[in-house]
Amino acid sequence: MLLQHKRFSSSAACSTANKSLASPYSFARHVRSRYTGMLMCPAQVVWLYASRHLRPEHSRESRQCQLQRHDMFKFDFDLPSDEAETPSVTPAIDALKTTTASKSFKEHSLDDLLADLPDVISFNTARIDSPNGQIELDRRDLYDARFQMLSDQQQSDAWLGEAVEAPTDLIPGVYEGGLKTWECSLDLVSYLSTLTEQPRSVLELGAGTALPACYVFQSLCRQLASGSQARGHRLHLQDYNDHVLRLMTLPNLLLAYARATSAPPAQQSDMDVRPISPTTSDSSDSDDEDFLEDGEPEETLNRENALELDDAFKAGFRTFLQTHNIELRFFSGDWSQFQSAAIAPEGHDLVLTSETIYNLDTLPVLTSLLRSSLIDSGRALVACKRIYFGVGGGMHDFCAQIDSTAGSYHVVWPSKGSRQANVARCILGVKWAK
Repeated sequence: MLLQHKRFSSSAACSTANKSLASPYSFARHVRSRYTGMLMCPAQVVWLYASRHLRPEHSRESRQCQLQRHDMFKFDFDLPSDEAETPSVTPAIDALKTTTASKSFKEHSLDDLLADLPDVISFNTARIDSPNGQIELDRRDLYDARFQMLSDQQQSDAWLGEAVEAPTDLIPGVYEGGLKTWECSLDLVSYLSTLTEQPRSVLELGAGTALPACYVFQSLCRQLASGSQARGHRLHLQDYNDHVLRLMTLPNLLLAYARATSAPPAQQSDMDVRPISPTTSDSSDSDDEDFLEDGEPEETLNRENALELDDAFKAGFRTFLQTHNIELRFFSGDWSQFQSAAIAPEGHDLVLTSETIYNLDTLPVLTSLLRSSLIDSGRALVACKRIYFGVGGGMHDFCAQIDSTAGSYHVVWPSKGSRQANVARCILGVKWAK
């Protein structure tokens, strides 16, 4: 029996917001309902809330001072069209001077992550072109995650919201960009749609918004909801930051489940998210960058989609996992602390990772983790840029690291002779003989 999930207009949610303005959620609803004639972007709402409600020690100036203590760098895609074939990484301050600090490994229970979610999340739909047609994946709005972040922050990590707003994509050892969607993950989704066999055990490293894992999960949920026999599946997700797991990774998995097991979503307005084509050349990257990271500009993005995460929805999600014997686990921390042998001694048949080879210092530990996480016949799919300018990492250095461990690799996307053969991104299939 298909589950009917509550998807409704955000404007409807606003009518129930006559509560205290003590959280960004209620404050945003208040702003929307009271100032409907104003053109106010989500970031302006966030900072309007912050200026009125955050404690002095959480001020913009205080967080900016804390940010300056960390090395930062930004992936710079704003290049002239004749120079945009290969996206670059621009160091900010002295990026990656030292090895990323080790962060303790930790597993997060599904119940704890579900308990941290708000009652409602808003989302937009990414439409990804693939050889088998267009793929639709719902993903939480970044501004909605920012609201929750501001509401939940403790004094010790109050600067994190500023880090997301700052003109930098990564703060090594602190924040690894997991709240944003990176273009290589879309390439990976497109490629996964061409696989004929459903993987039984999947691990995504550096998951972030986890669109590749969400595609695998959505496909599985759709098969099971249509009556396919359950045979036991595992989906494990790891990100450096625990914030990312609760703000983006799990919400996007819930959206994938809702889309796969419910009736079609409510009627959408004419304004909608334009398709993403991972097969176009990198000359279009600068045009797509705002979409990949923050969603469409206000004038073209339909923000009328929301999913209610009430107790009934959460109970239905747990029941679905139990009924179909799906193991869903979440881990945070540094790769050097990740204990793959203890978590899944038999290994995974598919390991996914996107945009994770930019740091030369972490290539050995990433390679080791990929190898230890696979079953004998398994393989890893590594979606990456061929060169990360300004940092030193890229496909060549990663392949050299694979060679040093007696592994094998080949480019699975783009295929030779295709019109995408000259793009500055690729997907590597990696294996080790055991």
